[in-house]
Order: sequence, then structure tokens, then C-alpha cells
Amino acid sequence: MIPFFVGASPSSTNIDAALRYLCLSINDHYRMSVTELPDDFTELESLFASLLERVSQEREPLLIIMDALNQLDNEDNNDAHRLRWLPSKLPSNVRVVVSCLPGDCMNAL
Repeated sequence: MIPFFVGASPSSTNIDAALRYLCLSINDHYRMSVTELPDDFTELESLFASLLERVSQEREPLLIIMDALNQLDNEDNNDAHRLRWLPSKLPSNVRVVVSCLPGDCMNAL
């Protein structure tokens, strides 16, 4: 299980920081071979999706819990509230549980 609480710290509202944390957590837990995270947001999104796909080859399931998605910064044209960074189809052994207030995030869900 990987918990992430948006708004718990100043950097936690940044989608880049959130994806970096999730990628590093998945990489460490499943002992994957990612040695460096990309600086480019689009490449980071792709890496996140790729890591989730690689988890599908593992026996151990993955649960990601993200609280308060609506508190993500929606700046820099990264569309954090549209949730494009979250794959629309997840592997069968991956679950993502989120919470958010009514608004853009909930509409995207």
C-alpha cells in the first residue's frame, strides 16, 4: 500500500512531486530498476504508467491511496485536476483509491 496525502506538506500539492513519490515508492517496493526519474512531466507520466504495468507481472497487489486530489496545484498546464496522469485502465492487481471534493477532479473521475 502506498498512501499519499495531498496538502500534507507544501510540496505534496505539486503533481510532479506526487508522481515522483509514487514512482520511487513503486520502484523501491517491487525492487525495480529505475535509477533516475525524468525531469519532463510527460516522460514522468509515462514512467508512472509503465511502472504500474510492470506491477501487473508481480504476484503482490498494489493499492495506492490518494487523499484530497482537489488540492493538487492545477498550474503549469499539466492538467492535474483532469487526472490525465492517472491511467484510465489499471492492471488487475492495481487499485487506486482517491478522495476529492466536488469540482474538476470529481468530474474527471
